[in-house]
Amino acid sequence: MDILLWQIFIFLLFGGIYFVLEQMSVDAQERTAALVLLAAIVLVSAIWQATGLGIARVHMLLNGIDLERPSQERNSA
Repeated sequence: MDILLWQIFIFLLFGGIYFVLEQMSVDAQERTAALVLLAAIVLVSAIWQATGLGIARVHMLLNGIDLERPSQERNSA
């Protein structure tokens, strides 16, 4: 569900920026460059967050914290 909300947010962000650039009569070439730059920023941000979550997961596993085990197994261990 969270991913769907982020996808809707990104779609609205791109649509809003395209609309603003269109209303300001920006050429197609400059609009394309602006949207490509925005896409690169969004992609780098997503990769950065995914890497951070992966590193946090490895750190938790090295410390013996496993959130995927059912709670009964955690209590008995």
